[in-house]
Amino acid sequence: MLFISKILDLLLYTIKIIITFAIRSAKIVLKKGGIMCVIKDVTRFIANGAKVLRDSSRGEYKQESEIISQLKKELFIESDKMDDKSKLKQDRKNIEKDVRDAWEKLKLSNG
Repeated sequence: MLFISKILDLLLYTIKIIITFAIRSAKIVLKKGGIMCVIKDVTRFIANGAKVLRDSSRGEYKQESEIISQLKKELFIESDKMDDKSKLKQDRKNIEKDVRDAWEKLKLSNG
């Protein structure tokens, strides 16, 4: 019985979030003049919510997007020291160029 009440609480909370999202989307999109965008956004939101609920009920909590996995790969894989030095040197050159360009623009705008 406690399990069923928890599920009902979760469903009510989800419905509340969906309604809030729909109202906010409607306000934004109606200013722009398109009701179909609201329907599309709400449908996408509900589908994503159902997918997340299904995955979490299976115990699959640790899903990563492709961007996150690329960042982890870049951060945690050991790299070559020479490669790091060359990247740092290139970054420094880029920053110096940006500072020079900004300084020239500032000189030109102030006469």
